[in-house]
Amino acid sequence: MKPPPPDLAAPDLTPWQASHELALVVAPDGRVVAANPAFARKVGLAPAACLGRAAVSWCPPDEKTAFAARLAALAARSAAGSHEQRWQSAQGWRWIEWETTPVPGGLRLIGRDVSRHRLAEDHLAKLSQAVEQAPVGILLTSPTGHVRYMNAA
Repeated sequence: MKPPPPDLAAPDLTPWQASHELALVVAPDGRVVAANPAFARKVGLAPAACLGRAAVSWCPPDEKTAFAARLAALAARSAAGSHEQRWQSAQGWRWIEWETTPVPGGLRLIGRDVSRHRLAEDHLAKLSQAVEQAPVGILLTSPTGHVRYMNAA
């Protein structure tokens, strides 16, 4: 990986150096110019090894173009945005929720791993469907005896 050019000063990620949130700055050409230790740990690299690498290199192959286009659109209109994206991490593919903000020299991305949350939502949806389709009646009440839910059976 080539290091960022000397004329591009790395934006300040000091507030995120001790954070558990993932933080990186992506230059207009898509290269990472700053990364905090949490991001580096998540992708299994040293922070310095993240610099100069294309941000899309951590995206699934079928999502790279969409991710690059999303960043380009945000940078072009100098607008903040948020989205969820699968990223390759040291633990495998993870869902990361990104908050993107324009900064001098590119875009700052602050991320949180929401994989467990998405998995819980998935399990809840499956459980809800199973309860709805159960061939027996299911009744949920409050501690005071008020009916809160009753399936169709």
